[in-house]
Amino acid sequence: MVLSNEDDVQLLNKLRDLCSKLNLDQKTIDLAWDNFSNINKNFTLEGDALSWLGCAVFIASQSVTALSNVDQIYIDYIVKKNGVSLTSLLCHSKLSFAQFFSNIKKWVDMAHLSEHFKNMIQTVEDTYGVSYNTFKKYCSIFPQIFVPPNLSDLENSKSHKNNRKSRPVLCNTSKVFEFIWNLFIIIKGEDEQCSTDLVKSYHLLFGCLDLAFKNAFLAKRRDLLNPSFQSLPRDWSNSNFEVPKEAPCIIDQFSMLVEAEYVKTYPLRDYITNLIKNKVLLADPSNFTGLFNEDNFDNNFKNVINAYETHLLNIADVDERIFLAEYRRLLLEQQNAQSIVVDSGCPVTSNFPHSMDKSITQNITNLHNLLNRKSSASSESFLNQANPLPIIQQVLDELTEKFVSAYVRIFPTKEQDAKNRSQIGVTLFYKFVQNILDNERKIGNDISVLLQKDLFYQCMLACCMEIVLFSYNFPNKFPWILEVFDLQPYHFVKVIELIVRTKNKPPSDIIIHLNKVEEMILESLMWRSDSIIWITIDNLGGDIPNVETSALPGCLFYVERTEMNTESHNGKVLQSPFPSALDRFQSPVRGQLLVNVEPCHLILNQSEDQSLQPRKRNSLSIILSKFYYLAYKRMDQFCTKLNLKNIEVKQKIWTFFEKSIQSKELIKDRHLDQLLMCAIYVICKISDFALMFQDILKHYREQSQCSSDIYRKVFVENQIKDGMVIVKTDNLITFYNTVYVKVMEKFAKTFTQKQLPEVDLLLSPLPAVKRDMIQKFANVYVRPLESHSPISDSSIKYTFSRSPSKDLQDINRLVNSNKVMGKRLLVDDQGDQQPNKKIAKKFKSLVDYREEFNQNTNTQDLMARH
Repeated sequence: MVLSNEDDVQLLNKLRDLCSKLNLDQKTIDLAWDNFSNINKNFTLEGDALSWLGCAVFIASQSVTALSNVDQIYIDYIVKKNGVSLTSLLCHSKLSFAQFFSNIKKWVDMAHLSEHFKNMIQTVEDTYGVSYNTFKKYCSIFPQIFVPPNLSDLENSKSHKNNRKSRPVLCNTSKVFEFIWNLFIIIKGEDEQCSTDLVKSYHLLFGCLDLAFKNAFLAKRRDLLNPSFQSLPRDWSNSNFEVPKEAPCIIDQFSMLVEAEYVKTYPLRDYITNLIKNKVLLADPSNFTGLFNEDNFDNNFKNVINAYETHLLNIADVDERIFLAEYRRLLLEQQNAQSIVVDSGCPVTSNFPHSMDKSITQNITNLHNLLNRKSSASSESFLNQANPLPIIQQVLDELTEKFVSAYVRIFPTKEQDAKNRSQIGVTLFYKFVQNILDNERKIGNDISVLLQKDLFYQCMLACCMEIVLFSYNFPNKFPWILEVFDLQPYHFVKVIELIVRTKNKPPSDIIIHLNKVEEMILESLMWRSDSIIWITIDNLGGDIPNVETSALPGCLFYVERTEMNTESHNGKVLQSPFPSALDRFQSPVRGQLLVNVEPCHLILNQSEDQSLQPRKRNSLSIILSKFYYLAYKRMDQFCTKLNLKNIEVKQKIWTFFEKSIQSKELIKDRHLDQLLMCAIYVICKISDFALMFQDILKHYREQSQCSSDIYRKVFVENQIKDGMVIVKTDNLITFYNTVYVKVMEKFAKTFTQKQLPEVDLLLSPLPAVKRDMIQKFANVYVRPLESHSPISDSSIKYTFSRSPSKDLQDINRLVNSNKVMGKRLLVDDQGDQQPNKKIAKKFKSLVDYREEFNQNTNTQDLMARH
């Protein structure tokens, strides 16, 4: 907005009025006006000018020195000499917290303020988010322990200061509700970590609730405690109930016992002792009882409020009593509207408060809920089979030590945080491992081998720690945890789906994150030159298996991510349609990528429908099927966006891409998307589609996984200079012209010839995800050979490497009679019988290339430099 002089005068008056209400000095006013004027000259400030003046005042209030240096002005978080309550500032500026954080971040960018100030804003926002979510938790727990608060007894914030000293405070459930929260926030203010760590904040809150319960219980205050609370003795309501010397600990009702008990036993005890020593609280210093005594409660209630107000004056922090006022306002609105209140008497907290957006700490809340009431101690059911505990303990000790050391190298003063994070990871580890082992037993797997695999435990702990780091928004992103634990991405990816599909599933945000991590591994991390996948492939013969070799029978791709239960047939439990943990950690053997049983039989039965066991798989086949599934999804997205609807073109693209993967030198140290975009460009050039590389890149930039490094920094080659290996990278088009064309030129030439050998006409079939794990061609079934497998007289059987070609030709005739079209024929090279004409015609149509292609066209021209 462009302001006239009159407008300037009005705005300056508004600024002075605002600063007067906040009791700020002239130097702050001058600095705030200068800041506002400079920003207003260069930017358009939308909305109410008063809201932007509030931002200027907030920034100016952070310092009153070093006016000549912009960065130095914003050194301190809050300057005590000129501190301003953010809550008061927003109130007088008519700003909500959500509006403030949105505006102040824009202001920081417009003013080019320092990283230190940006971090300070983030800390304020985190502090607010932790307070907001902690109060929501408090609102849900309080009515479980105590009688729900009564609206008429809740303190009216407007008359609060005037009436506090004149009238005594009665110890009723509503005043206890306010007292516990005020006690909690003054203690939390003494611990900086509790202000930004939601889990620590929860634990401190649970400790305060436990202290309040103890006082009410030992004082036999039936008017305060909810009679249905689980921790109360059964005879609590009896008139002759005798109070024991010790009150029950209620923390285990709401949290992980170990961590919360530590907070209660040490930090909280010290804080309460100091408050009693400084006469803020009147209570027995030996056991902290007597807080709710009639003679003490009035003083305790008022002293705690006074202590918190002193804290605000010194620190100028967010006034966390606003949640009490908002809670009362919400109750009043519901009462006036005769709204329904939940059975506990607490208002529906999903609507609290209306003016507050979802906090950025939601991830931590979800993690805490996932851990709720779970102990970090191992489960006894681990002992049901071969005892894995020594292996588990060794893995946990070694890796948690590595984690803490790596964490402290980044944050030298946060060792306790590192230990807390590792403890949460260990708790998750036991939770998920137990669920996975239970599932393995359910589907009939012998888990004794899995129990002894330290690699399984290492990957599980790494995945659990990644969940914790993600939830806490740790600055070092994946694959940092793999570097800390020295784990291969190829191994780590084996456990992701196990955790996602576990009995008690992680929250959706964690599942989304783990899916992204899985894609990162599949698309590039597992293809690095130092990946163990190359050793695995070399051990199998040196070639990367194609789609059909990697897929399950009748399922050219890995099955869709849908929940499917284990089924029973004739009393026999069938394996889960999803690869088990045992499968995922089963190493492939040379010549046996998929099958680790006796050679398969094809069984054709025209009368009996038999349930079949799925073919066993190993780690490489599972991972490759996931890779091809991801590649096909992305290819399909490209084709849809680029209007490549012709099925023949899509099939050529897929065939070309699959061939580029089998050429190991192209995928090594590169990315799935790089080879996919090159394959699309080649086929479009050959097929005379007017498509430029820029068109492909334009669509790629619209995809969620897009990264500019994918097309700007493509690995070209390693160069030796002065005895040093230098990795040369360039853009995608340069890679295409200098590397990709040379490798794929010969294969591309087959797409330009009119007359091809019949074998070359068979393009790779387009993958199709199927839910059924058993393929059925009418009454054609495929299953592993087992000694007890029943074979009827009407069956035609074929044993690989044993049966004559005639049996296979009979099978082909039967398949054709059931009108199965578009599948590869199982033709023996020595057979002299020609394939059925219908099927051959179908294959011919797949390679019916355009007539306008010049038979002598040079492939190098078709793959012209772009």
